[in-house]
Amino acid sequence: MEKAAKEYLAKVAEKAAQTPFHGCIEGKESNLEPIIRFFPKWTPREADGL
Repeated sequence: MEKAAKEYLAKVAEKAAQTPFHGCIEGKESNLEPIIRFFPKWTPREADGL
């Protein structure tokens, strides 16, 4: 892989790692879907502990 591609992927990964994930709080919808999709038995409400 070229150095430029590696640097780009590193920047994308760094930005993604800074995303604050949360359940249903302060009237905001949960954004846990990208995480729980790897656990097919869970629903967003179950992951949020509701």
